[in-house]
Amino acid sequence: MANAASVTALYASVVMPPGVNGMKRIEILTMGREILTGRTLDSNSHWIAGRVTEIGGEVKRIVCVDDDLDEISGAVSLAMGRGTKVLITTGGLGPTTDDMTAEGVAKAMGVTLEINEEALEFVREKYRVLYERGFVDSPEMTGAREKMAALPTGALWVLNNVGAAPGIWVESGGTTVFSVPGVPVEMQAMLTDHVLPYLSGLIGEVVWVVDRVSTGVGDESVLKPILDEVMAAISGVYMKSIPVGFGRDESIEVDISCRAENEAEGREIVDRAKRAILDRLGSLGSNEL
Repeated sequence: MANAASVTALYASVVMPPGVNGMKRIEILTMGREILTGRTLDSNSHWIAGRVTEIGGEVKRIVCVDDDLDEISGAVSLAMGRGTKVLITTGGLGPTTDDMTAEGVAKAMGVTLEINEEALEFVREKYRVLYERGFVDSPEMTGAREKMAALPTGALWVLNNVGAAPGIWVESGGTTVFSVPGVPVEMQAMLTDHVLPYLSGLIGEVVWVVDRVSTGVGDESVLKPILDEVMAAISGVYMKSIPVGFGRDESIEVDISCRAENEAEGREIVDRAKRAILDRLGSLGSNEL
C-alpha cells in the first residue's frame, strides 16, 4: 500500500459527518492524446464514475487533456480553484516522455518533483521480478524507470499491485489528488484498494438509488413540465429524460435518482416519484419497466 503509517493516519483523519450533506466535489481528469484523437475510448472515467456513484459519491466533472505539461497543470489548477475535494487523475505515470502527470500536478501545486526512495525501491524490485520472468531484457534502473519514482514534494506513493508505476497521493489547498495509471487493470486495482476506501470514509453512510420509467411518450417537450412539477414536489429526487430512437420510433425513458442516507429512504423517494410521473402522464399513456 502507500506509505503504510501515513495512509492509516489519513484514513483516520477523515472526520466529515456522514449523510447526504457531507459530500464534497469529486472530479476526474484523464490524460492522453490517444483519447482526444478518438483512437482510444475513455473507459477509465466511465468505470471510476460508476464506482464513485456506487459508494454514494457524486462526480461533478470529467475532463480529458492532451499529454502536455501546461494542459495538465492548468486542468489541475482549475479543479483546485473550483473547490474540488478529491481529484482523481488517470494516465501519464509511466516512463516515457509523454508521461507528465506527476510534473503537471507538482506545477499546479507550486512544488517540485523529488525522488521518493520507497517508490524507487518499489520500481527497482518490480523490474527485477519482470526481468526474472523474462518480460524485460534488463533489470537495470535507467533514467526512464527512475522517473516513475519522482513525485511532487510531500506526496505519498501508492502501491501498484499490477504494474511498475507507483500511484500518487498528495494534498494541497484543500484538494486531495489521487493519480493512478491509465492501464485499466492497474487503475482499477489501485482505486479499489486505496482510493475508494478513502472516499467511503469521506462520504459516510450514503447511497444512490436509481430506477427508470418508460413513458410511452416520444416528445421530450411534453415531458418537461411533468418532470419539473414532480422534482419541485418531491425533495431530493432528480430526473433526466433519455430519448430512445428518433422521429416516429422515438420513445422517452426517464432516469430517476436519489441520494439518501439509506436504501429504504432512497427507494421510498424514487418510488413516489415514479408513481407521480405515471399519474401525471394520464391519457398520454405509459408503462413502467
